[in-house]
Amino acid sequence: MLTVLSNLVQYYVCRASQKIAAPFWERYGPALCIVTAAILLMVHPTSFLLKDFRFWVPTCKDKWGMRAIYSCTYTGFVSLAYGTIWAAFGGVGIPLDALRQKCLPL
Repeated sequence: MLTVLSNLVQYYVCRASQKIAAPFWERYGPALCIVTAAILLMVHPTSFLLKDFRFWVPTCKDKWGMRAIYSCTYTGFVSLAYGTIWAAFGGVGIPLDALRQKCLPL
């Protein structure tokens, strides 16, 4: 999982560096979303590793600790999807008509 996410980060940073005339957020916005997603999505597998090595037992047994881990995972998935859609369609505000035309051609 770490390999896939780090390769996604490298791809989006490389793709952003090709846009020379664009402002910072337009160039690196999707890459920053993917970096955030990579960090948040790695919380859950890392917690399992720490639990297996008995470094981090109390958080996994606590109800609120597990909710925090799951919320990191779900927030990571949302950030990954948003960064991908932002990179595919360009711009922060993504019109639903453009999304329907590209994803559901009639």
